[in-house]
Amino acid sequence: MNKHASDCAMHNAPAYPAGPCDCGASGEIMGGAIAHLAPWQQRMVHELAELDERTNNLGAFLERLNRGDPAPEGVDQHEIDLLVCQFAAMSAYHAALHARVRRFRG
Repeated sequence: MNKHASDCAMHNAPAYPAGPCDCGASGEIMGGAIAHLAPWQQRMVHELAELDERTNNLGAFLERLNRGDPAPEGVDQHEIDLLVCQFAAMSAYHAALHARVRRFRG
């Protein structure tokens, strides 16, 4: 489940032509090379890419449960409720980290 940010170029249509993903949800590290960035900026870009993958994986898992797929053994409703809370927190963190990265990536 790749959720693109609301301001991602993928959502430009119909007012403008839709563009390539510029929010990181496509799995790319926000458009290419990062060697020219400061070390702390490089770490932030990598952290965003890892967080994107983990958030997408958890979202896909929750989506499957929502469609009616059985939960794995040992995962009860309380655990699922906690995972939903975790997904919300991860999504908020992703949005904040993405906004910070976009400030120096342009």
